[in-house]
Amino acid sequence: RGLAQFGYESSDIAAGVHVLSLVVEADREAVRQRLAERLQGRDGNYLEYWARRKNGTEFAAVAYSAPIVRAGEVVGVRGLILDVNSRNEALRTMRGIQKRFLSLFENSSDALMTISPWDGQFTSANTKALSLFGAETLEELCTLTPWDLSPELQPDGRTSKEKGLELLAMLGSSPALSYDWRHRRRDGEMFPAVVRLSSSEVCGEMVVE
Repeated sequence: RGLAQFGYESSDIAAGVHVLSLVVEADREAVRQRLAERLQGRDGNYLEYWARRKNGTEFAAVAYSAPIVRAGEVVGVRGLILDVNSRNEALRTMRGIQKRFLSLFENSSDALMTISPWDGQFTSANTKALSLFGAETLEELCTLTPWDLSPELQPDGRTSKEKGLELLAMLGSSPALSYDWRHRRRDGEMFPAVVRLSSSEVCGEMVVE
């Protein structure tokens, strides 16, 4: 399988193939140093570099290597080389999606924010949300909860904190909620709002937005 990965056959190896010919020129010194370390009996972390096949095509690789020791003497190096092109392409795709999502989030004409499902504390917000509440920075907003930016009582007579925590708990049985709310800006000005709450799982953690 290793031969096929690089496009070689057994006859090529028998004729002689230098290990550094499997590495692009720019990364050969790093690979040479790593091989020297292994031949000195030193273990270490993996190495990422660009590998080259027999036909000249290149691919991103991760190499794990270790010295071969017999009777207390280092007699060679064994290793495992992985083609990580698909992994890197997936990461680039994910970064592209993340970048587009963040752009949509930040440039939305709606005030968007996320809060902790446990205590309701803000965890992120776009520029529109900062402006809506009169917060100067995201760091400032992320020290607060929605009921910190609300009057003590909502129009139905219930405290903002009690009602807010109850609505947050309701997301466990309902994927989304929409309700009227009275909010208060940092300067004390009150304003009516329609709040839409939804929950989702991101990287294994529950996020409320």
